[in-house]
Amino acid sequence: MIVSIGIAGYGLLLRIEDRWERAGWGFILAGALGNGIDRVKAGEVVDFIQAFPITRFPVFNLADIWINVGIFCLLLAVFLTAKREEKRS
Repeated sequence: MIVSIGIAGYGLLLRIEDRWERAGWGFILAGALGNGIDRVKAGEVVDFIQAFPITRFPVFNLADIWINVGIFCLLLAVFLTAKREEKRS
């Protein structure tokens, strides 16, 4: 929950202009809140999606997916910003 408060504060204080960065932080916040809600309600994070039933690994939940989508969006934002800066030079 501390991470969620930090991300929300970061977003509110800095007014992020880049849409990919804003989306990334939003997805990460959603995932952190989802995992936080699981911890409060169940005492642990409940993983229920099994990618490979034969190996029983990896097992994850929707909050984990949102966190990974958020990281992808942040990486895309960095890449696109670097491309824009490269064009300006």
